[in-house]
Amino acid sequence: MNKTRLMQFTIVALVMCVTVSYAKQEGQPLRFGVSASVEATDNRDATESNKESNVDVFLRPYVAFHIDREVTSLHFRYEPGLRYRTEPGDDQNEFDLHHRLTLSLRQALNPRARVRASNTFLKIDDPQIAEGGAVLRADRSYILNTARAALNYDLGELSNLDLTVHNQIRRYDDSQIAILTDKNEIGVGVDFRHTLTPTIRALANAHYDSYSFKSDGLRSRDFDSITGTLGLEYVFTPQIIGSFSGGMQTRSYDDAAFETDDNIHVVAELSGTITPDLRVGGTAGFGVRDSDVYPYPSQEYTEVRGYANMNVSPAITLRGALTYRASTYDAYPQLGLGGGDEDLIVADAQLTYRLTELASLLAGHRYEDISADDGLRSGSFTRNTTRLGVRLDF
Repeated sequence: MNKTRLMQFTIVALVMCVTVSYAKQEGQPLRFGVSASVEATDNRDATESNKESNVDVFLRPYVAFHIDREVTSLHFRYEPGLRYRTEPGDDQNEFDLHHRLTLSLRQALNPRARVRASNTFLKIDDPQIAEGGAVLRADRSYILNTARAALNYDLGELSNLDLTVHNQIRRYDDSQIAILTDKNEIGVGVDFRHTLTPTIRALANAHYDSYSFKSDGLRSRDFDSITGTLGLEYVFTPQIIGSFSGGMQTRSYDDAAFETDDNIHVVAELSGTITPDLRVGGTAGFGVRDSDVYPYPSQEYTEVRGYANMNVSPAITLRGALTYRASTYDAYPQLGLGGGDEDLIVADAQLTYRLTELASLLAGHRYEDISADDGLRSGSFTRNTTRLGVRLDF
């Protein structure tokens, strides 16, 4: 099986090289590049005890197509990837293969109306592991597809309307794993913005989201969510903008065992350029979203995110990001679900050094800390991952 994935990856990479070479001869705007990285972790399997260290080696070529014009922007990128694991567990493959395909489009229809659309498709090839005719681990291959579309329209000189729709599909090949993880999310939104003064804008938002999960034959976890908020956006400086919105969120479940409920929904955002070389941003929110823990359908969360990007010099860039989320899962004693709390902290930092216009080196570190109550059976762990890599563009 490892030889099969290596052969598939080699064929795909060769086809990409030939395609780009031919396209450049014909004057087409195609780009080609490749990145190679090494990631070392102290907790390969994300477990609370019996931690195993490991080193993963990644090779990711890509081909990209870009068109940027006054009224039209079109971006396409295909990136296959091969991962080699130096110390795979008994239920892990030494090699796995993934494919990532992204497409985005922006088009101005007229001076008042603009449309945008994007799609990201990811496929992970991680087949079952068998030995001596016995299956040691089920097939963990899956696809994840996220599609978005929007229409932005200026109602006048002071008002703007943004209509959005999105869909996310996650599908695992193995039917038993699918019960735990498969999801289909569909959402539509209406966001209205009206300028009150040169520095203050009024905000009104309404969103509908529908979540459906693969049934385990015992209960349905499907639910719908309707959120409405009002808020204000304030321009502190031409480079720094903040906003605050608050309202209500109603969720209704297909299964009567999960009670329909209303919650406060709050979002605060701040982002901007502090100096020409430093950009920062952050969001804080409270609401209800889909669950990360089977068999719960949803979770109540409080979340804070922040990031900073800094150009230290023309050749050196620093990037940092931090996420903290505190989640609460309601108890359903009649279903044998005790509920509980889960806290998540993820911190990531990366330094990129540009050797030339076409070559860069990177070094980064990621820290993860998840603490969950025993009743959730989702597991607690900490993990550190350090990565080193190089990227070449042609």
